Amino acid sequence: MAQDRFNNDVHVAGALSCQTLAIPENTVDNEDVAAAAGIDASKLDHQYVLHYSQDSTTKSATAKYTVHCVRGATGTIEEFEAGSCTICGLDGTITIDLLKNDSTTSLLTSIITLDSANTAYVPESGTIASTTAAALTHTDVLSVVITSADGTGGTAGSGVFTSLVVREDAD
Repeated sequence: MAQDRFNNDVHVAGALSCQTLAIPENTVDNEDVAAAAGIDASKLDHQYVLHYSQDSTTKSATAKYTVHCVRGATGTIEEFEAGSCTICGLDGTITIDLLKNDSTTSLLTSIITLDSANTAYVPESGTIASTTAAALTHTDVLSVVITSADGTGGTAGSGVFTSLVVREDAD
């Protein structure tokens, strides 16, 4: 079918209708969507920033905590980090791992280790092992495993905290 071409700006004072509309990439951006557009949540990607923390004044406890259950059809782990409010003394350590579906296989290239060389309230970033490890599906469960160990000359720190960023497709 032949096309007509407009080489200048065009203003339509009334309604514009067509059978199909092909919008070029990078044409519609965030500014073009009205604040009250009412776009269904099922048509959007969702980002969750999930936090877990132990009491800031209590020595870290060895434990496993469920931090997220995937509700979207698919998803991706974007980021994971952990820190403590008080650093470990001398040879005390705290390790933090991220697991999926109660597996014993870490999703990280190496477990995050907090020791006396860390800084209070400054999180250490974990590196997700691979795109396969980062991939999530509906009902996947993510857990944080914390192992606290006093050394012979020092104690584990207190107030462990984690931050996990997950993006999910709605459907």
